[in-house]
Amino acid sequence: MNSPKRYHGLNVSKIGRKFYLFYKDLPENEDSRDCPILVCESVDGVTFKPSDERLTLKKFLMFRKELDLDDNFQIVKLDGDFFLFHKKKVAKNQNSLAVEISWDGFDWKKFSQEDLVNERARVIKVKKAIGSYLMFFGEGRIKVAISKDLRQWDVRLKIFLKPRKDGFDSFKISVANVFSFKEGIVLLYVAQNRNKRLSLGAVLLDRNDIDNILWRSEEPLWRQPEKWQNKDVHFVGSVIRNGEILAYWEYKDELLVAVVSQAWKEFDQEEHEKKPFEERSILEKYIGNPIIEPVKGNSWESYTTFNPTAVYLDGKIHLMYRAVGDGGMSMFGYATSKDGVTIHERLNQPIYTPKEHFEFNGRGGAGYSYPYMSGGGWGGCEDPRMTLLEDRIYLTYTAFNGHQPPGVAMSSIKVDDFLRGKWKWKKAQLLSKSGDIQKNWMVFPEKIAGKYAILHNINPSIKIDYFDNLDDAVGIESRYCTKGDDLRWDNVVRGAAAAPLKTEQGWLLFYHAMDKRDPKHSLGGYWNKVGAMLLDYKNPTKVLHKSDCPLLEADRHYEKGGAVPGAVYVCGSVIKGDDLFVYYGGADSVGCVAKSSLNNFLTFLTNTKRTFVFEKIRAS
Repeated sequence: MNSPKRYHGLNVSKIGRKFYLFYKDLPENEDSRDCPILVCESVDGVTFKPSDERLTLKKFLMFRKELDLDDNFQIVKLDGDFFLFHKKKVAKNQNSLAVEISWDGFDWKKFSQEDLVNERARVIKVKKAIGSYLMFFGEGRIKVAISKDLRQWDVRLKIFLKPRKDGFDSFKISVANVFSFKEGIVLLYVAQNRNKRLSLGAVLLDRNDIDNILWRSEEPLWRQPEKWQNKDVHFVGSVIRNGEILAYWEYKDELLVAVVSQAWKEFDQEEHEKKPFEERSILEKYIGNPIIEPVKGNSWESYTTFNPTAVYLDGKIHLMYRAVGDGGMSMFGYATSKDGVTIHERLNQPIYTPKEHFEFNGRGGAGYSYPYMSGGGWGGCEDPRMTLLEDRIYLTYTAFNGHQPPGVAMSSIKVDDFLRGKWKWKKAQLLSKSGDIQKNWMVFPEKIAGKYAILHNINPSIKIDYFDNLDDAVGIESRYCTKGDDLRWDNVVRGAAAAPLKTEQGWLLFYHAMDKRDPKHSLGGYWNKVGAMLLDYKNPTKVLHKSDCPLLEADRHYEKGGAVPGAVYVCGSVIKGDDLFVYYGGADSVGCVAKSSLNNFLTFLTNTKRTFVFEKIRAS
């Protein structure tokens, strides 16, 4: 196209059958805010010429300088009317989203204003079951708002889409556009890595449930050429032409158009519904991970939400997870799932908070720096493990008051109170000896030889203490050794993971370990792995089988980037029919789930001579 010698592209929109390019001519030494907005038109989206139509739209943009329009506006036809969404300055350093309406694209009038939205926004019409209209907005992170009439918007406080720390979209993401395809709703975003190079990414959303992200691009759909200088690159807009997406970029004084790769078309909805887990590893990570993420609007869980534990009760899987918020103190939140992967209920308040001297010093975390801090928090109740035993749920956890070594504490609650949401927890007791550094203890879900059993050590051997009454379980001494077999993958043993599960083959126990030969340790972080062992049912200090390879390790973006990169930390596991669900924390930041057939898993575990090769899981 023949473009102006010096111009700044603002937007490209498709109105009817034509494409319109909005831009500002930028004479030297003139403030761009004083420049009128000009319009070019095209019939193919590639060759543009000055518009010869007497569009009031053009005059509207040219002469209403108080709009201060920039690249953040959108023109779209909805329900027969044209709508213009743009940022409007309402006060110094304060913007809001203004909406103008036109029934013919000629005569415009003000329609509404949304003060909670002050960043680039794009709107699409969806099914009434969701809310009729969706607005995606954000420059850095992306949020979503829902409306039934385009006037009143329900703005969600939770971040809808965030950068991925190890991906092409590792620094900032901004809304580019949103389109409807037969595969679902495609949200296109401009991504920036830490070197400030731009690219395009996308997510595919379930049109019936936008919270269900079916697919996200692992590789950019378009990437800024290496020869382009970062400061001269500017995203102008995107449109659909004959079923394909055209993306427009300004580089120096040129407008360039690129056809965007539509990688989401490889996504198979039927296969996704049949196989929400990839079938290439014995423990299959859910493609919708993470299932529990921080909620910025809840101060107690605004930073990290991770290491979920679980029990199966009353037809539901009940999850408790560790949360760290604005104050840096760890406490436990609650959620439920009917199918093991979809969160159907999540409370806005914690259900267990630190109260005792060994988990809360009353002075806050300001000024504290201690080698046992984890997950971005300075103390509190950490890493819960629930055990259903008789008519109570027993909860063991790491208790850390911020200035003394962490120990293991225990509380419990009646099952009836738990199911009714009456959080009448028994006063916590310190299981471990005061002053000892201890973590990763748990209660067996059945009595062993008529006694309650507490597992507190797995290396160099399994250590269990037995009690007639769990009230007597205090001050337990335990000596732990991390050294493992140098010839195995678990040559550094960390500790037990989730409470043991009873199976036909014995007690199934997951555990954490590390491989000191793993080159990823040079990257920093905590690159632990998860294994499993089977313990003799009658004598659980006897190990019957042990995995010859790690069953879980960090290979996804939500595991490799976060408060502690590389941390894959299991705190819960549940058997539901033949399904084995394993719940874990990713990078000490989010809660995740993996799954296996219990029968297949036990067959694999008992075949100790088998070498299993793991492949990367499909992107979520």
